[in-house]
Amino acid sequence: MKYYLSSSLSMITMSYNKPVNIIPLNDEERIRQLHQYNITDNALAHDFDTILLLITDIFQKGQAFINFVDAEYVFSTANKTDGTNKIARVESLCSLAILEDSPTLFLDTKLVPDFLHAPYLSANKEIRFYVAVPLKNAEGFNIGTIGVMDYLPNQDVSDHQLNTLKLLAALVMEKLEARLSNILLTQTNILNLRRLVHDLKNPITTISLYAQLLGNKEMTADKVFVMANRIEKSSVDIQNNLNNLLTETQSR
Repeated sequence: MKYYLSSSLSMITMSYNKPVNIIPLNDEERIRQLHQYNITDNALAHDFDTILLLITDIFQKGQAFINFVDAEYVFSTANKTDGTNKIARVESLCSLAILEDSPTLFLDTKLVPDFLHAPYLSANKEIRFYVAVPLKNAEGFNIGTIGVMDYLPNQDVSDHQLNTLKLLAALVMEKLEARLSNILLTQTNILNLRRLVHDLKNPITTISLYAQLLGNKEMTADKVFVMANRIEKSSVDIQNNLNNLLTETQSR
């Protein structure tokens, strides 16, 4: 856990050194993992409103957030801080928090020397208190953060608050994984429908053609018999294609 505690506290403090490079080595794959959830273009969605309310209730102060760190920007998919839904990655504390697997906690950012000229600590609305837990997906990539921030310093954060925040982070990822499953299922259904349309074109065309030819009164009985067999075969092909699609759908 990354701590930088207020000097007014009697407990021992731990200094924080901002990494020179805030881009992790696995960032290309991490971003690919993020994009599969299709969440950054759906800013300010209401999927996480209840979780945000829980965070606010747990900490009894500050502004809750659920952020996703993309290549250039940090997107606030459920953010009650202001009207914006994204901020430059280099200006966001979340770009630092995703570098850690444990919670990142700053009780007072003004006590962090590396933050004296940080862009996210502006003169008008500087972030003083910040706590975040990374959102780690099943493949082990930190795609974002969940936490709370405030423009006033804080004196303490309990283990209970941090543990609850971790549980809420796991809940967010469960919702995202369910969202991803629905996306993949929809994509699979679309592919199956396209394949079905393609497979049905030939037998339907065959049935239509032979139906027209059967209207010719000069057809011999043998020709009628052959065409009837081909129509029947095409009908069976259509039935088999539909049954195969139904079987694949039920097996999922």
